[in-house]
Amino acid sequence: MSLLPIPENISSIERPCPELWKYYILKGLATAFAAPLTLILLYFRFHTMQYRFDVDGIHMSWGILMRHEIMLNYSRIQDIQLQSNFVERWFGLVRIQIQTASGSTDSDMTLEGIKDYTGMRDFLYSRMRGVHEPHANQQTADKGGGSGGGGGHIGRFENVSNANEIRELLVERLRAYRDSGLGESTHEAGKRPGQAVEAARLALKEAQALRGQMASFLAT
Repeated sequence: MSLLPIPENISSIERPCPELWKYYILKGLATAFAAPLTLILLYFRFHTMQYRFDVDGIHMSWGILMRHEIMLNYSRIQDIQLQSNFVERWFGLVRIQIQTASGSTDSDMTLEGIKDYTGMRDFLYSRMRGVHEPHANQQTADKGGGSGGGGGHIGRFENVSNANEIRELLVERLRAYRDSGLGESTHEAGKRPGQAVEAARLALKEAQALRGQMASFLAT
């Protein structure tokens, strides 16, 4: 799969927007007696928070004494949710919560301070689809559901000594089916019902004879 370049409006995002710090101030003051400590922690969180978006995934880091670094591949993304409270909406902020298949009820990564949150969500969805769909298409093709649309069955003859004779017999029968109208549309095949019935009878006889040959071979 070819790796598409990251759009400029996404790759240019390296820091959260200033409105996030204003929200952090109100959030810290809301903790009353713990406000001084909370404000210090949120101050360092905001001023050390960094983002990086490349062709492999999302890189997020923050903290000084306790450094946190998260790298999330696009292939692991299972769901993306946008959440915000009243104060966040007042500042035009939305939290982008990204969940993976880890089974946890909490988000595995939360992007904060992204002004164009809808553009970021659409970008992540496009990357998520771009990673998952080729694998799904490959699995469909491996099961026989590719462009042929038939999704038919496959039969194998193993450990036989007369493989060439069996092949020639099958090719001859397939030609008889095609010439008699079998496999054509209902309108076309209906023009030759007698030939189709005769070909079906011959095919049944040949299949019975082939089964008898295989049974005799396996019995030896």
